[in-house]
Amino acid sequence: LRLREAVLRRPLGMVYAPAALMEEWREYHFGWWVAGRGLVAVLTLAPLEENGWKLRQMAVHPDYQRRGYGRCLIAAAERWAAQRGGRHIVLHARHYAVPFYEKLGYRKEGPPFEEVGMPHYRMRKAL
Repeated sequence: LRLREAVLRRPLGMVYAPAALMEEWREYHFGWWVAGRGLVAVLTLAPLEENGWKLRQMAVHPDYQRRGYGRCLIAAAERWAAQRGGRHIVLHARHYAVPFYEKLGYRKEGPPFEEVGMPHYRMRKAL
């Protein structure tokens, strides 16, 4: 939670509301730990109807960005979802993260929309 708040929320002047956190009980949390440093990358997968998953709250510590941790963590989460019958993953990507997700095979669906005060794109990848 601290990593997600530092990377995703604090830069926008936001904090997590207790009600939002209470809903995460049904999500699956993935993390990448580095010896001597601790947790450096996180994401959650929320189940959707029709054997789909929603990737949420992807965050990588700034000191570990652009080193492949996020890419590897997403690959592990995709394998996990596929092993459980998942057919696709959707996500809401911040506008500056779209190229990262496109390199991983995600494709934009529809026009941009505003979320947490900035443009986002809905993206999808078949598993």
